[in-house]
Amino acid sequence: MSNLCDGATGGPVQLRNSKAYAEGRERAVDGGLVGDDPHPSGSEASTAWVAGFNSYNGGVGTALERDCCADIAYDGVP
Repeated sequence: MSNLCDGATGGPVQLRNSKAYAEGRERAVDGGLVGDDPHPSGSEASTAWVAGFNSYNGGVGTALERDCCADIAYDGVP
């Protein structure tokens, strides 16, 4: 069983989009900017990268369930 995710619900997940999601999360963890997205604007990989980036802060003030990413979400507590 694989652990692919791209921040979207439903449908099969492409490996490149799952990788982009994880890279976006990693960039957020590292303190990067959403504008650091290396993928062409409007592409599926770009959408997944941004979803991963944004998911890092998705846990602030909420009980965010762990997703497929190795980097856990930021919960707002330093």
